[in-house]
Amino acid sequence: MMIMKYVGICMITILTLLLTLNYLLIPNTIVILKSTSLPAQKEAVIRIFINENNWTKLLSENNKNNVPDSATKFLFNNNTFQIDYKTYSSVFISTVNSKDHIKTILSISPGRKDSTMISWQANVTTSLNPIKRFNTYKDAVDLGKDLQKMLDILKEHYSTTQNIYGLMINKQHVKDSLLMFRSLNSKGIPSTSIIYSQINELKKYVTQYGANITGNPMLNITTNDSTNYLVKIALPIDKQLPENKEIYFRKMLGMGNILKATVTGGNGSINNAFTAMDNFIHDNHLVSPAIPFQSLVNDRIAIPDSNKWVTNIYFPYMYDK
Repeated sequence: MMIMKYVGICMITILTLLLTLNYLLIPNTIVILKSTSLPAQKEAVIRIFINENNWTKLLSENNKNNVPDSATKFLFNNNTFQIDYKTYSSVFISTVNSKDHIKTILSISPGRKDSTMISWQANVTTSLNPIKRFNTYKDAVDLGKDLQKMLDILKEHYSTTQNIYGLMINKQHVKDSLLMFRSLNSKGIPSTSIIYSQINELKKYVTQYGANITGNPMLNITTNDSTNYLVKIALPIDKQLPENKEIYFRKMLGMGNILKATVTGGNGSINNAFTAMDNFIHDNHLVSPAIPFQSLVNDRIAIPDSNKWVTNIYFPYMYDK
């Protein structure tokens, strides 16, 4: 009898101790905070996350077989996450599982030089019921692991310029600095035949004066009203030539800084590339001292299918003081 009584007292003591530790070690509100750093400017990261189509499918498991119900809902490790709403630099996301409903906040803030911090926080309220309290703690630990895994996936994917801006942007120095240039006005977007007629006129002029063409034709098209277009065309050459009323000599800053990206596709792809490079200039606090331009790698007359056009996009830049 004494042994049983002693065992009973020990069990009660242990149980009491466990319950006490349960309440002492597990707070009423469990704060989960996970973070990572992306090697990109804050503006670029915000641009990515403001459009959930960019990243929810990346996080959703088995993308090919398990497409999310919508861009605002994604699945990770059998947990379903729902985007509730967004602000400029935060995304409010809830877990929508059957057993719990936890609100989380994904926040974007400046990091160290040329980096951005992404933090993912959740506050989980525990129960007074000791069993539920412990189970909630375990679930919170698992949720924290999932949040960190998702942040790691985002960091791996968005640690390259190509995945941030949609194309690989390289910094180079100007090589072809001597140019023969001409321009024309066009009602509507100029056709390929009009562009190449101007290129051919430049080629004749350059050949006439015994100069060599050192690179691909260069093209810049701008408009202020989507009706009237200014078309500028140039050829890089190896020596300075005289000018006339229509054809001019221009000199780019030799060994100056320039951004380069290569695009395959028609005008839509080319315009998207210019937008991406303009964003890159803005995000990295650069200044463009001259107009950007296309370098026509293959002959668009010989290749009428615009999906097969290859174009180098060049964007001169200098560092902002």
